[in-house]
Amino acid sequence: MKTIKIGCIDYAIDIVDLLEDDERKEIFGQLAYDECEIRILDRLAPQAKIAILWHEILHAILVEAGFVGEHDEHMVSAIAHGISAVLKNNPKIEIDGNNQ
Repeated sequence: MKTIKIGCIDYAIDIVDLLEDDERKEIFGQLAYDECEIRILDRLAPQAKIAILWHEILHAILVEAGFVGEHDEHMVSAIAHGISAVLKNNPKIEIDGNNQ
């Protein structure tokens, strides 16, 4: 299982066949802070998995920064999709003055 370090915590990234919220509705991703785990639904397209992973990473960053409780899902999704798009479209981004 892959892991990602966010703050001082190593989170396992688990790709799962079924993922539901507390109301048993299907969800695409989940941050299980108490288990140090990020879960992503397996049936998603690869690029959707990346966007969902970034969504859950942003939740973890907010928790690590002390923002506990509910986060604005629309804002988290917008930032996650923006980050994943920038990274995909600019895989060799540099800031050393030699960029073309």
